Amino acid sequence: MTKTTTKTTARAKAVPRGLELIGHPAEGRPTLGPTIPVDLFRALRLIGVMEGLEDTIGKESASLVYSSGKYLGYGLGKAIMEQTGRDLTRYAEALTAKLKELGVGLLSILELKLDEGIVRFQVDECVTCAGMPVVGRAVCHFEAGFIGGLMEVFLGGGRKCHVKETKCNGMGDGTCEFEVRIKQG
Repeated sequence: MTKTTTKTTARAKAVPRGLELIGHPAEGRPTLGPTIPVDLFRALRLIGVMEGLEDTIGKESASLVYSSGKYLGYGLGKAIMEQTGRDLTRYAEALTAKLKELGVGLLSILELKLDEGIVRFQVDECVTCAGMPVVGRAVCHFEAGFIGGLMEVFLGGGRKCHVKETKCNGMGDGTCEFEVRIKQG
């Protein structure tokens, strides 16, 4: 038993954490290239991950996907923070440009009241749901967590926030909106 634990711990330390896991897809996929079609991404994300998790663990699947998004948000947020410092304008501009470059969506800030602990974001052309049929519910749990991670990195000092998707293409809204509530204290 100790042997297995030691091997698992050694392996976990050897695997890079964060954005390093992405590696170099263009080098590894010289024929197919570094990108995949959006419809394949959605099949993986919405059917493979969300539906599979819902069948396995039930409604808690949304929390798990949210947490996964938050983890990625921390990684990207730290990388952007290294370039911009804690300058909100530069951070937001770099983040907006990166999400557009990656094809994630077109991010804009709708409301910014840091002193009140509220920020609202809009994401147009969301990679997960823009153009999908109306399914009667918000589906961008990963993106909500992702935004939460990005915000927590920017806020620093261990400050936490919770993000809720208030509009979604999955609900027929034509865009995604996320409300960030910054926890006090």
